[in-house]
Amino acid sequence: MFEGIGDIGYAFADNVGGLVLANESGEAQRYDSLGNPLWGSAPIIYQIDPDNSYFENFWGDNNGGIIATFWTTSHGLSVQHTGRYGQPGIVPVTEPEKALPLGFELGQNYPNPFNPLTHIEFGLSHRSDVRLKLYNILGREIATLVDQIVAPGRWSAEWDATGFPSGVYFYRLQLDGDRVQTKKMMILR
Repeated sequence: MFEGIGDIGYAFADNVGGLVLANESGEAQRYDSLGNPLWGSAPIIYQIDPDNSYFENFWGDNNGGIIATFWTTSHGLSVQHTGRYGQPGIVPVTEPEKALPLGFELGQNYPNPFNPLTHIEFGLSHRSDVRLKLYNILGREIATLVDQIVAPGRWSAEWDATGFPSGVYFYRLQLDGDRVQTKKMMILR
């Protein structure tokens, strides 16, 4: 009787006498009290990054539609509302570029190898005293890109390596004087 959405992972009453079924892939279908589909086809719940999306929950919206929450590793938590006639809409809970990291993160510089410009991204979950320093292969400090109190969020620093020879270099992010992460990068002329 209930076809079109594959293995059912979620089922709930739609509060108007029908039933909504959904699967782990994010497909959903609403049926009336006699089991007739009310949407033209099983709409796919919007996924920004389908290979890395994880559905959290589905709920009825008390008007024949559904609300789904899902997490994507690249875009954070999002919520989708699908109306009683299957029209999808989405509301991101956090915009990925504004989402706060859970701790502190130091990204790999890009491009890498580079000549002469590279970018180093880092993320902070709380206001911190940040030092982002560069070192040569011998461990000598060659530049300081950041040395200040920084608000929580995601940030990027640029390094212009004009005048520096080809080779391996290191960059080190230090927070509040004690938490440290280090990564390597390469200038290739």
